[in-house]
Amino acid sequence: MTTKATTEFYIPRNRSRWVEWIDESDPDGLPFRARVRANLTYGEVNELVFGDDTKMAEVHAKLAPFVLEWNAGRIGADGEPEPVPAPADGDPTVFEEVPNAFFWWLFTEIKINATKQLDPKSSMQPAIMAVPTNGSGKESA
Repeated sequence: MTTKATTEFYIPRNRSRWVEWIDESDPDGLPFRARVRANLTYGEVNELVFGDDTKMAEVHAKLAPFVLEWNAGRIGADGEPEPVPAPADGDPTVFEEVPNAFFWWLFTEIKINATKQLDPKSSMQPAIMAVPTNGSGKESA
């Protein structure tokens, strides 16, 4: 039995990019930075949906694998600053350590911008909109 080498198939590699969010109410503060997955598959993007009855813990769990690193911190039990582990390290509850606005900004950066062009040499045009859904993850007609 002959098998084809994997080099004969396009297999998407996980790519990431750094994003930055500046709190305009604190212009002298350090910006939040995160390294996020940049090339989600259609199926992964389509999983990032929620309805009115979806709990935030479910939304956190869906987004967590795509936030690979960040500079979020907190004050530890000893009163000293310490890093907050990245959500992709396995604990989506760490989203509770960051401002709500930062979470939703990350959600947008990951879901909406996931289909943007990664390679400027690519002939593919970047997407400008996410696939509309009806809240259940199915495409709207």
